[in-house]
Amino acid sequence: MQIIEILQNEIEKYCHNQTPPPIQEHIVASAHLAKKIFSEQFTPNNCTETTLKQFIHDISFHNIQYACAHGFPFAFIDCEFIESVISRVIKDGKSLLYRIFSHVDVIEESILNEKYTSLITSLSTELIAKTCRDLYSAYRFNSDLRAGYYYLWLFKTATKIDFKIPAQIEVDTIENLLIEICDQATSEELYIKISEILSFTPFSYYKPNLKEAVFDFLSATLREISVNDWPSKMELFMRFLFLIPLEKQRVLLIDLFNGECPETTEASELILQILQASSPKEKTKLAYLLETIHPYFSSCLSALCNAPYQLFENQLVFSSTEGLPSIKSIHNVDPSKQIFLYKHTLLFVKTPDPQFDPLPYIVAYDTLTEKILYWFSMPDLPAIELSLSGNRLIIRSSSHFYVDVLNVETGEIENSSFREICRAAPKGFYLNDENTLFTQSKNAVSVFKKEQKIAECFFNSPQKLQSDLFQLLPLNEYCGISRKITFSNKKVREEFHVFSNKGRILTIPNCLDAMIIDNYLYSIESTGIENTTALSVRDFNHDAPRLDTAKRVICIKASHLSFAKMPLNASSIILVSEDPIRKEKRLVFVNSVTGVSIMDARTFTHFSFDLMTDKIWLWHSKSHNLYQTDRQKSFIFPVSLASDNLSQLQAANGSLFVLSPK
Repeated sequence: MQIIEILQNEIEKYCHNQTPPPIQEHIVASAHLAKKIFSEQFTPNNCTETTLKQFIHDISFHNIQYACAHGFPFAFIDCEFIESVISRVIKDGKSLLYRIFSHVDVIEESILNEKYTSLITSLSTELIAKTCRDLYSAYRFNSDLRAGYYYLWLFKTATKIDFKIPAQIEVDTIENLLIEICDQATSEELYIKISEILSFTPFSYYKPNLKEAVFDFLSATLREISVNDWPSKMELFMRFLFLIPLEKQRVLLIDLFNGECPETTEASELILQILQASSPKEKTKLAYLLETIHPYFSSCLSALCNAPYQLFENQLVFSSTEGLPSIKSIHNVDPSKQIFLYKHTLLFVKTPDPQFDPLPYIVAYDTLTEKILYWFSMPDLPAIELSLSGNRLIIRSSSHFYVDVLNVETGEIENSSFREICRAAPKGFYLNDENTLFTQSKNAVSVFKKEQKIAECFFNSPQKLQSDLFQLLPLNEYCGISRKITFSNKKVREEFHVFSNKGRILTIPNCLDAMIIDNYLYSIESTGIENTTALSVRDFNHDAPRLDTAKRVICIKASHLSFAKMPLNASSIILVSEDPIRKEKRLVFVNSVTGVSIMDARTFTHFSFDLMTDKIWLWHSKSHNLYQTDRQKSFIFPVSLASDNLSQLQAANGSLFVLSPK
């Protein structure tokens, strides 16, 4: 590979669409750097951003002419080294060849042929096409006739078409010549060469009389030449499709659907259906079908569907370890938003990607098929809160009284009658699987069935109150309210209230957390003894609920306890003890039959439970130790999962998903 191509690829990869600084000196620096490396005067050890900037200041333009005249013979140079240094200094989206031509006076065609033909024929078609794009843009929009001259010479040299370049370039010279060339092309090879150059120039650049000629020429080429005879056909097809306006896209796709190439016909039909699809879920299904036609389409799904498809990468370091799942990274995940798992659908918020959409996405990902199910663009509002209620994801902005209800299974926004009610619930709400809605205001909980309020309960505020904190917690078909009252004398009273569709059904004093499993009520209660908490087990009658005397009380030598966010097992209960100062947690294993409790010595900061394998995953942000355990406390020896940016873990169907904001 020529050094000019290496530099071009790296510049465009890292610096696309950035505001160009002065270019001539950067071109000089690029050529001079390559020359220095070639002569071993400039090595990776002494090349820094500072030294590069010094070169930019010191050296002159003749170096680029020298390097160009000698064909840039630096193919052995380490690409990664160039990438790491040059990308920080050269910031421009233009082709390097264009910059060379833009600083060279008009040279006679015979001299150009003698000095530069060998260099041009050794360069990639893509680099030549991008240079033609930039030259045509300067000619078209800046009336740069010198750029027009070099455009025609480069086009002629690259395609090997024999035509006369006028000595005097005028306003419509290029357009007239290209229309004539398109009309006279005969061989498939020539069709392909011309198409590959023309397809890199945005359709809007061309003058009106040339637009139709280019469109008809590329359409005919794509329609008539098969993939077998033209391996890069699908790449050109998608590139041209993205560069033309929507109305032309449909014309092109219908034309190709009636063509002779089976792959192009099938792909055109699916792309038409994607453009016409009304829902993200339908688009996603069609997109994955398109992917099966040709491998290149995999790289186009995000742009074609305006959605974040390329999200995951396997971390193969764990794949050969027996007993450990495949670990996948999800990047650009908003760390301030909670992730959710509904059955085997993982839901998370992906941070905005300016290339596709300035708004953040909610992405639904199937952990079984490892495919995106659908996406949903979130409103650009402050204080967006997410909560999962049964099969519904509630999207809410408390500051703007905005609520949407996303059906996780269908991927559709529901026109729920609860939306208006939820908007007026400033503290929170919970919608259970039976369509009972619980809402919380400052000092009241209301219960709704359909649009009717069926119950309401008010909390009395005691005197000499310093603070009164409420937390609404889902309890399957019930709803819990954890209340912490702090009095002016610093004394604290805690209580837990349970609500059903009939209103408040019971209150548990001194209670920190509670769960209802089958016909049992489990509650974590303070004892008044330092570093000691009680786990109480009571019978629970769903038809006539009341607070019975505990049938078993298990004292646990731990504080700040809560139930682990996982399905409870009647005989094996797992609690989490949190150190509020060090922000570390530990698991507490409790056997409710024998009354034995064991606090595990391992500390962690992140926790996730895999419902399919019944495994628990623990990770510590400082030690990077990753553990896997189960209800029987059998730990697998830890491995290191180093990630400074890790924000959340989610285990599902034997895989562990690592979510990070970068």
